[in-house]
Amino acid sequence: MTISQATKFLEDAFDVLNKEYFENALPKPIITIQSSPKTNGHFTTQEVWKDAQRKRSFYEINLSAERLNRPIANTIATLIHEMVHLWNLQEGVQDTSRSGTYHNQKFKTAAEAHGLIVEKTAKHGFSKTTLAPETLAFVNSLGKNSFF
Repeated sequence: MTISQATKFLEDAFDVLNKEYFENALPKPIITIQSSPKTNGHFTTQEVWKDAQRKRSFYEINLSAERLNRPIANTIATLIHEMVHLWNLQEGVQDTSRSGTYHNQKFKTAAEAHGLIVEKTAKHGFSKTTLAPETLAFVNSLGKNSFF
């Protein structure tokens, strides 16, 4: 799979997950795949992508290039994790502190309401996310097991 195919898959997955778990309430971000060796992904809290011609701006969700070799369920869990940050931003919910690294109880509550299981880590709070069984079943029904 090429990087453009992986990005297209993630963009399509965003649309499917937005419909299934967020009632299509999330604005479409720019989805990137870049080197990010210390994390699975990130979400920008500012609209960092600008389309001057259309006078629009976009948030960014990045998935770590180093971690695309994980099972697709892990990658989708990361995508939903970042989508929850977007959801919380839209709702006016402050879900992190320490420059966005510590995930608080508000993040946990929203993540669990959107198909994730959340565990607390000593360094990053409620940041460890995996797919809930019903979300995993939904993802498996899409028929893709891995990128590579």
